[in-house]
Amino acid sequence: MDFRSCNKNGPALSAIGIGSWAIGGNWKYGWGEQNDSDSIAAIETLFDLGANWIDTSPVYGLGHAETLIGKLQIRKKLFIATKGGLIWDSQGNVEKNLEPQSIRRECEQSLKRLNVETIDLYQLHWPDPKRPYQAAWQEILKMRDEGKIRFCGLSNFWIHDIKSCLEFSGSGAEGLWSLQAPLSLLDRSFELNVLPFCSSSQVGFLGYSPLQNGLLTGNFSREKLNSLPENDWRKKHKYFRSPFFERVLANIEKMKSVADELQLTPGQLATAWALHRPGVTSVLLGARNAEQARAAYSSRMNEVPQSVFGKLEKFFEKSR
Repeated sequence: MDFRSCNKNGPALSAIGIGSWAIGGNWKYGWGEQNDSDSIAAIETLFDLGANWIDTSPVYGLGHAETLIGKLQIRKKLFIATKGGLIWDSQGNVEKNLEPQSIRRECEQSLKRLNVETIDLYQLHWPDPKRPYQAAWQEILKMRDEGKIRFCGLSNFWIHDIKSCLEFSGSGAEGLWSLQAPLSLLDRSFELNVLPFCSSSQVGFLGYSPLQNGLLTGNFSREKLNSLPENDWRKKHKYFRSPFFERVLANIEKMKSVADELQLTPGQLATAWALHRPGVTSVLLGARNAEQARAAYSSRMNEVPQSVFGKLEKFFEKSR
């Protein structure tokens, strides 16, 4: 696995990072029940494959994902990224909160759950159209100066917000270090303008959901979708509804023949596409067990010809 730097400041990250959304277990935006032993095996397998960083959030399982990561011995060898800005009440209802005091409280709780003295990367999780984020960003910079955080980042923020943060604090270790945003053959919304801007501004780009929540693995079918538990959030998502779902499956069938020729799975090919977007630092892959983790990466992903990526884009052009 190759390693890439967000910019000239800071450590190199493995091209594939470990995502922890699905291992949070049962909550409003969860993926159904999850076995902690399977989660640990998945994380350790991806680590053995060369992944050196993990991304999480307090809201994943309402604290459970962070707590689980905090129990891992290998956490000491991982670059740990988490987020702030989403809180929940006693009923599990989630809401955005970018008040500086709330962000500080979240960060301190994350430090305890993760069992670390310093969080490597702390990110504002989502913008809130009802509240300005500038005070929250300043609070994150303040906590970095206090030693609670090493690097500061944004997640799911658009280009005007990125520009604002850069104007206020610059890039690199002293300011905005990275942006995390969705990137897949089905969701290229950040690719056209935001990704090139990040690259030219020395802001790392961390792409999430390159497999579009499992849809691009090639393992989905109507039967599998119907068998998902009712508390799996994907059952309500537009990508998993007709007619979009069936249209994507038809395109994946075309994709399988290309993947077979390269001795890759459709999921590995979809991930390779994301990894080869100019300006991408790393992409996040989630796995719920060791088997899924082993299927996530192949060294052949680095050998895919550029012409293949253009073919894939044509397959999914009308599915986006």
